Amino acid sequence: MKDTDDCANKFESWAKEQDFYGRWMPESTGNYEFIWNEYPWADTFKQIKNDEVEIWGHKAPCNIKLPYSAQLQEDRVAIDDEDDIKSTVYMPLSEFYEMFGLYNAERGVVRNNDGYIIALHRNIPGDAFDGLVIRRDYLNKFLAEEGYSLFFCNLGEKQLWSDTNLIDMQRLSSCCKYMHVGEVEVIQPMKDERDFHPSSSKEENKIFSGINIEDWLSLGNDDSAKYLIEKLKNN
Repeated sequence: MKDTDDCANKFESWAKEQDFYGRWMPESTGNYEFIWNEYPWADTFKQIKNDEVEIWGHKAPCNIKLPYSAQLQEDRVAIDDEDDIKSTVYMPLSEFYEMFGLYNAERGVVRNNDGYIIALHRNIPGDAFDGLVIRRDYLNKFLAEEGYSLFFCNLGEKQLWSDTNLIDMQRLSSCCKYMHVGEVEVIQPMKDERDFHPSSSKEENKIFSGINIEDWLSLGNDDSAKYLIEKLKNN
């Protein structure tokens, strides 16, 4: 977001109180109305360009601009390596291209006019990380000169299982601010969704609507097994 009218501070204060679990924050899931090599110069992209988004229902204090776009390639018949190519790829927002004279080269690869890779959609089969990687020196220069503040959310889950029974699950989220020096500031530490709704957490924190999780964890192996058997018999 542009750091105007104290927008970054307002957003930071707002973000400290939000439960970000559920992926309700804006994101780009892939646009099929232009092809990879048409971004961002072709009319097919310029006609639909709309980077600024609103957060419906959560009353954010200012508009947000996504720092990236995504392109979805639905029809891959004409692509030589159609069996290996990734259908959705990410790239920086168009202003980033304009500042540094970048262009989309091989699918998922963004280069400058000297041919050097500046951004890359990293996707390695079997690897957990799948996302956009940008050279930090370019990103820092862009944020500083354009006056942007960059925030991001982290989402995750922790599950507690007994055999095939899901006993408890934490729905986790946090929010951070990227600093221009390449470090991050934690705006909201990782919290469980129930931290935002304490009145309902006690009921959600039970197994088979019976025992509280803290009591369950304090049981020995034999007692916990007996408890499960009795509950299954009664259900």
